[in-house]
Amino acid sequence: MMLFRVSWVRLRSLFRKEKLDRELSEELSTHLELHIEDNLRAGMSAEEARRVARLKLGGVVQTQESVRDLRGLPLLESLLQDLHFGLRMLRKSPGLTAVAVLTVSLGIAANVSIFSFVDALFLRSVPAGNPERLVRIVAPENDGEGLFSLPEYIYLRDHTKTLEELTAHYSSAPLYISANSETGEVQAAVVSSSYFPMLGLRPYLGRFFGPEEDSVPDRDSVAVLGYGLWQRIYGGDPGILGKTLLINGHSFGIIGIMPPSFHGVEIGGMPNEIWLPSMMIRIGYRYCDVFQPPCTVLQLMGRLKQEANPSEARAEIATLMGQLRSSTSGFDRRLGVSVTPAIGISGDREYFHLLSRLLTTIGGLLLLIVCANLGGLLLARGTARGAEIAMRRTLGAGRGRILRQLLTESLLLASAGGALGWLISRWTSRLLVGFYSVDDEGYRHLFDIRPDAIVVLYSIAVTVTAGVLFGLLPALQASNTDLTQAL
Repeated sequence: MMLFRVSWVRLRSLFRKEKLDRELSEELSTHLELHIEDNLRAGMSAEEARRVARLKLGGVVQTQESVRDLRGLPLLESLLQDLHFGLRMLRKSPGLTAVAVLTVSLGIAANVSIFSFVDALFLRSVPAGNPERLVRIVAPENDGEGLFSLPEYIYLRDHTKTLEELTAHYSSAPLYISANSETGEVQAAVVSSSYFPMLGLRPYLGRFFGPEEDSVPDRDSVAVLGYGLWQRIYGGDPGILGKTLLINGHSFGIIGIMPPSFHGVEIGGMPNEIWLPSMMIRIGYRYCDVFQPPCTVLQLMGRLKQEANPSEARAEIATLMGQLRSSTSGFDRRLGVSVTPAIGISGDREYFHLLSRLLTTIGGLLLLIVCANLGGLLLARGTARGAEIAMRRTLGAGRGRILRQLLTESLLLASAGGALGWLISRWTSRLLVGFYSVDDEGYRHLFDIRPDAIVVLYSIAVTVTAGVLFGLLPALQASNTDLTQAL
């Protein structure tokens, strides 16, 4: 508590500096006059009385500086002085400042754009409430796809002890719909009823289908529409509930509307516009009988219980799969299973890993070239400022103080370039994502490149790194000026 109070008092003193300096000067003058009067009464001459009083007080200027250090925050005050002086120096060279800011902004924009793409691919969690406990469950030896059949999902759902929720989904089902006099193909997701509560979703309108509507094959023809599809075809009509639409020639009743921000659980996947019960999967998948063990087309996702971890879940599911194979014939003999956090894309990871490495390398090389060019500019500028730096050192400024001042100027340039680069990156990120958002078959994929905390921290780190890279060598060179030659 005492430390907080002292820090608060010191911080406040920064904003009352002139008043406090004036009060301190008046107080020191009063003390000096009192000492002089005491000395005069002791029989000293006026000149001797003043000299002795000044010696006793320890020097007015030195005392003022000591008191300022005790009442304020010297490091913060020094930093503010460096920033103020650095801004003045940059304003004196507007041409160099403009070129430097523009150059570094391009290097930072390229790196932030690439990292935003990488963040959208590999670092984003599945859109859900409390996503930290969501896991993907994959059976690696199933033709490299890691998918499950509907009977396997039902068995795991009914016997798992480490997962509080387990859901199955087939998230890339192109369906042909006819609704409100409009026809066309949309991307749908066929999901189990546990899909919605596990993700913590709430309908924008109406309701989601429940377990009773997802228990009998081909019985309950109900559908939940995406917000965008509802707006596009029905114009946001709130009376949509209970109406029907044709999906692959079958009539489905509309029971709810998804929230506007939700487009499915596949990061970098095709955005879903309709959600159907898993028991209606035959409408969207006809290559094999999904209700038979060999037909493995479903992805599994679960939510771990509070006391469970992925290793325990993996061991349990592997055991359950072994039990299922030994008790019932017809199941694929797959060995092993993986349980991993539901983060990043689930498909084409190797391709996008290679692409991300290539783009990151290009961005890093571009930033190094930018820093090398700026370092050359600042070296030339440091040479031109040799007399100024030599004069400051002659007046008492140490080499470290000069070095810190020059680095502050470089970081100011980098900060301005970083701010401009951040704005540019919002545009270039969309260009980069747009290049990969349509696949070879013409289907659109969704990448969420909205900046999050990780992207912001990365941008700050790149900005500071760039400032140090192009500013350190010129600062070291300039602070090591030969005083005799320069003066």
